Amino acid sequence: MIDQPRTRTDMSFRHGAGLTKAIRETVAAGPVEMAVAFWGTTACERLELPADLSSYRIACDARSGFCSPVALGTLLRRGAHVVDVRKLHAKIYKCQQAMVVASANASPGGLSLDVDAVFGLEAGTLVTATSELDAAAGWLDGLFRAGTPIGPEHIEEISGLWEAQRAGRPARNSLIAAILSNADDLADRHLKAYVYTADRPTPAHIKTFKATPLYDAAIWETLASYPFFWGTMPRAVKPGDDLLCFEVEDRSVTCEGVWRLGAPVGSGEGTVWPSTLVNKPLRRPLGDVRSIQRRLADALADGRIKVDDKPMALTEFADAIADRHYVADHLGRIGTEAARAAYALLIDRAGSLGMHGDYKRGVVPAVEWRDTNGDYLFSFIPNQSHLLFYIRNPALVRAPSLAAGATSLGIDARTNPSGETTLRIADAGDARRLADWLSARLPLPRRTR
Repeated sequence: MIDQPRTRTDMSFRHGAGLTKAIRETVAAGPVEMAVAFWGTTACERLELPADLSSYRIACDARSGFCSPVALGTLLRRGAHVVDVRKLHAKIYKCQQAMVVASANASPGGLSLDVDAVFGLEAGTLVTATSELDAAAGWLDGLFRAGTPIGPEHIEEISGLWEAQRAGRPARNSLIAAILSNADDLADRHLKAYVYTADRPTPAHIKTFKATPLYDAAIWETLASYPFFWGTMPRAVKPGDDLLCFEVEDRSVTCEGVWRLGAPVGSGEGTVWPSTLVNKPLRRPLGDVRSIQRRLADALADGRIKVDDKPMALTEFADAIADRHYVADHLGRIGTEAARAAYALLIDRAGSLGMHGDYKRGVVPAVEWRDTNGDYLFSFIPNQSHLLFYIRNPALVRAPSLAAGATSLGIDARTNPSGETTLRIADAGDARRLADWLSARLPLPRRTR
């Protein structure tokens, strides 16, 4: 039988962004104890930990391959006492006044307040009851006594375990969705983004490839892309590398998929690098490429990415096309602090709702929300005093009840000439009610034939 809290303030349920906020507040100042199994590369930044961690004790499964050597190295440099507890699965964040017992590891997936956290389905309980804090303190003391201390001399070993795990780790969601959210598990991968000018191989290149065993006359004329690279390949790549390829012609960008580079064949001007198409890069489906093509076109126009430059690490590429390059432009078009707060809240909640934003600039700026399949379901337009939020027709087709349900939120809701539902979001309160309402209804049911 589970003991009930003595008062309503002893325990409170938190989820998504609310859980992240509670964790950050709990670990803001020492003394702090954390028993958290896995730590992502950006954990210290996501937790907003202070520079001095000398009063912090941290237990983790350091040798699991799921603890970033970067995160553990940062903890040690800041003075934290870190111990390795094999097969630890707990997620407890405790200070003297409160603790959070949660499902959330110290990773982007667990800490869903950030714009780039796609997987925000985390929940936990904030506990302030003295008896429960005392019980947890005793358990944690035993855990730290049983753990093996981790020091700077162990980081090289942990780095090897981390890299081995990353190389073969199955990843969630599509590759494109992961890049758009700059997911933490894109780091340390043998896959790079390669942006190059559209071109055609010379007859010498084609002749060289046709002399290889990879040439298949039966399908040659049906191929959408040449199954080889030609010309001068960047020194940063080598046979066996996977390249997420983008072809640029004038201002148009086309994603050519992921190709695994083979060893060079031929010599001189006829040299080619036969390559094979990778159907599930990083064990993910590729996903819908339209959003990333548009973002890359903007990044090229702004000079954030250069065409025909060396291939980029996925995290570097994701950062160059990240949300923040659009958010500042949108916020500059909003005239009230209340509407800016509403915009910020919706951006923060997108990940926990399973949405990623496709940002539009220009005369009518907008944020288009697409689900993990790339379906365009919602959008909102920043205006001087409010956001105009749209429930688009594809969402209404999949869930017709959304139209009627939106009228119950206490927000100005209307139907536009296209049959879509619009809501006038004036402040963070409106945005929070909308996001909470959507959270209970997403993901939408898929249409069946």
